Amino acid sequence: MRAWVIASHVITHDSGIVHDPRQRADLCILSVDGGPAIELVSGEMVAGVVRRGQTYYHLCYEVVEIASAIVDLEATGCRTVSPPTPAVLFGGRHVAFVLGPMGLVELLEA
Repeated sequence: MRAWVIASHVITHDSGIVHDPRQRADLCILSVDGGPAIELVSGEMVAGVVRRGQTYYHLCYEVVEIASAIVDLEATGCRTVSPPTPAVLFGGRHVAFVLGPMGLVELLEA
């Protein structure tokens, strides 16, 4: 196992690169000891973000029930930009993306 260090936190798990054809992206999750998990994304879905020099793309929140979380966020003015779909990186668990005042948010169903 590689011993990566990010800002004095040790990477405890590297999922390896997974291709998700639905998202048209290559993805990898790094688990950080004492910190958040970090998702690395590459592919055409983020090409525009990279061209603009933006390094922060979105936050992901795990939710108990994705449909009700979407309803709650839409009630506050957010809009769904990608409805729930199975995600290869998360073993087929559903993810959805909503856009709000703080930017893009990914919802991951528990």
